[in-house]
Amino acid sequence: MEYRVLGNNAEAAWDFWEEKPHIFWYSTLIIFCLVALIYGVFHRPFRTIGIAFAIITIITYINNTKVSFRGTPLLPEDFQLTDQAGTLTKFIDFGELVRVILASVLAVALGFILDYLTKARLEIIPALPKVSLKKKFKTKKARANHKKLIEKHLAVFLIPRILIIPLSIWGLHSASNFVTHLGGSAYQEVDWLDNTKFVAWNQSVNYNNNGFVLGFLYNINKTTLEQPANYSKDTISKIKTEYSKEAGSEPNASKKSLKDADYNIVVVLNESYYDTSLIQDDYPFEGEDPLPIFHELMTKYPAGYMYSPDYGGGTANIEFEVDTGLSNFWAKTVPFTDLLPKMNSIISYAKDAKAAGYNTTAIHSFTGGMYKRDIALKKEGFDTFITDLEMKHQTHDGNSLYINDQSVYNETLDVLRGSKEKQFVSVITMQNHAPYYKSNYDDSDYHFTFSVPGWDQNFCDTILAYLESAYRADGYLGEFLENLNNLDEKTVVLFYGDHAPGIFSITHQGEDENAAQLTQLTPYFIWSNFAMPGDYANSQFGKDFLKEFGEPAKEELATGEQDTLEIRSENVTLPTTTPNCLPNALYGTLNLRRNAWQTLLEKTCSENPILTPYYLDNKEPSGKATDAYKLVNYDILGGRQYWLSL
Repeated sequence: MEYRVLGNNAEAAWDFWEEKPHIFWYSTLIIFCLVALIYGVFHRPFRTIGIAFAIITIITYINNTKVSFRGTPLLPEDFQLTDQAGTLTKFIDFGELVRVILASVLAVALGFILDYLTKARLEIIPALPKVSLKKKFKTKKARANHKKLIEKHLAVFLIPRILIIPLSIWGLHSASNFVTHLGGSAYQEVDWLDNTKFVAWNQSVNYNNNGFVLGFLYNINKTTLEQPANYSKDTISKIKTEYSKEAGSEPNASKKSLKDADYNIVVVLNESYYDTSLIQDDYPFEGEDPLPIFHELMTKYPAGYMYSPDYGGGTANIEFEVDTGLSNFWAKTVPFTDLLPKMNSIISYAKDAKAAGYNTTAIHSFTGGMYKRDIALKKEGFDTFITDLEMKHQTHDGNSLYINDQSVYNETLDVLRGSKEKQFVSVITMQNHAPYYKSNYDDSDYHFTFSVPGWDQNFCDTILAYLESAYRADGYLGEFLENLNNLDEKTVVLFYGDHAPGIFSITHQGEDENAAQLTQLTPYFIWSNFAMPGDYANSQFGKDFLKEFGEPAKEELATGEQDTLEIRSENVTLPTTTPNCLPNALYGTLNLRRNAWQTLLEKTCSENPILTPYYLDNKEPSGKATDAYKLVNYDILGGRQYWLSL
């Protein structure tokens, strides 16, 4: 099978067997269980081989086709999307498809023919004589011989045939449970399988490392969440009734609904967009302000700092919280890979937008299979998902590995300009993603210098390359907002950085815990090309947070005649909060009517604006709304989803 998955490359298949014999033999055992199951049904050797060959041929063809046009392997969740198979015809090589079908049909037909021709020779026990059970035997010996023949058939044919089916099913089931997803684990090792390491975040890597069989089985299991003690349908019903009643009362009831809104909504997750001026004391670079556009926006629009649950990674978890308003605080898993693909439904702001008459589009300048976004985002309600394979704009800055932000924003503008209907667009960029190589840009293109005596120069070059990338990303952001300003349609932008890059270990792992907290903060703001009606709820928390954890009163970011930049808490007009509360800030800024879920979220964000173990020091958050929010989180992500059906 690996031979077919590896593109009929015998040398690659042989190398895989030599390098990973434990995986090879375990995969072989699993395939044997599948073949045994087929044999248990048909009890004919050649047709069993023919059917098994056809199944493997078809599965590997589907896998290879998906890899070629999506860059991701076949997953168990793909079988839930069979109704969309018709949309994939443009990617199919029909000549190859015909050959696969003919080969499969020929293999099955040949198996039946060979079974027919060799039936007599392969018959271990002769067929039972066709006699009536009522017929009397002439002698006791004849009756005894007939009885012995029946016993042989039962012992050699019927009983094994009955047993082989459940045994093979048991074997397949046991094999699929050989590993369970640990919450929040990007990797997981299985000791008894020679420390085989499974990868949660990228299934292309997982399949390449561990083969198709184990990669596929790894994705079958659904993560099980711990059920709260007081979870029940009645409890969830009472919570929904309470917050539905509150949502229907004033002042919320008289606010404009999303359905009545007359503007586009664009949500931008900017990869590793971080304000290095917060920690410049530890990294004394010289040059321009790394984020001049953001710092200017802070003085004119609702802006602040998001408290990221992760440092240096975890993008998909942060994206999930913003998309849904749910929190990963209690689940401690990777919802995009571990939960959403197995779920029938999920609440999301994209679904709310669709119900309000918006077209929903997600844009990501990388492979759609990363963190199973191609499956998860569809579950969240996005009708269209544009990846690097579909993007028209594909410019890279210098030698960067990734499509730049300017291209992603241009793709977004195409979506907005392409229709007069309201658009809800989720944008996930990649420009600032690691690794950060100084060679990404020519020396003459850098706007910064950074070198500290006694420090490793490669480390300094990494910081320098990141500063340049962030500076350019900030510039592309300014261009994007200027283009939006020139649109005829009203447009709102919720922009946020997902996490700091994982290169500031001196601060993040240093002895100063207050400074370490600053590495969790990423910029976010709400921008519009029209006057927004709402207020900036809970903004005082953002001011207080910076004061508590070491707000830089004045940062020197340049030398010579360059103006200095002042970052003061009075520029923070949005709450410092975790990603799950960002949509709540958006609704408050736009003065939109909230439904029961959003009302519960608003109360929770007021009680506990930051939900991360790092900030809470692994303590359980408290509050009436927070307790209800915890139950509803479990109900939707790991329970019976009563909230969605009530």
